[in-house]
This record gives sequence, C-alpha cells and structure tokens, in this order.
Amino acid sequence: MLAVNLVHDHYIEIALALLSQSKTSDAGKREKARIRYLLREIVELRRNKIVEAMKTEIEAHQEALNVTGMSAAERTCFRTRSLYIVDHFVSLLAGKKVAHLEGDPESADTMQEEDSLRADSGHS
Repeated sequence: MLAVNLVHDHYIEIALALLSQSKTSDAGKREKARIRYLLREIVELRRNKIVEAMKTEIEAHQEALNVTGMSAAERTCFRTRSLYIVDHFVSLLAGKKVAHLEGDPESADTMQEEDSLRADSGHS
C-alpha cells in the first residue's frame, strides 16, 4: 500500500485559488511568492514519496497499487503517465507483430515466447 499522508483531495487547487483569487489576503507579493514556493516544495516532496512507494510496490510484484492517499491532481498525473506507458508498450507490441508478419526471425521467436507466456498465464 502506498504510504502517503492523507491530504484534502483538492489541496493544490484550493491553495492556488486562495492565492490567486482571494481579495481578503493581506499578503504582499513577496509573501505570496513564498507561499507558492512552499506549496511547490510540498508537491515535490509528495511526488518523490509516491515514486519511492511505487518502486517498492512494483519491486514486490504487487498486482495493484492503492492510491488512497493521493490528491486528485496526483491521481490525474499518475493516471496520465500510466496510460502513456501502456500506450508505449502497446505500440512496441504492435511493432513486433508487424515485424513477425514481415518474416523477421528474431521477432518470430519473441512472439512465440510471448504467446506461450500468455497461454501459461491464462490470458489471450
């Protein structure tokens, strides 16, 4: 399980709205810049903590990642990057299939190995 401290689901959005839209804030430009800097630091610390937790879970061969402690923006970033990676793997797999159809002996061996692995694991 990802060990990320719970925060409000939209803490980033709320903080930025308060900084940019609030007319009641008496903080000057310098103070607002410092608050933005600290918010960036929090986001970066959380991002690093999430990456480290994910590495640990992936190395432990977890089938699923629990993202309960992530904020909405962190989950969106995670989802976007995950989909990009999956799309990249799908395109690599499609390239192997094309090479196999064109008669590349190396890709034919790889495709046979992948097919046997899928058959062993019950996937089609």
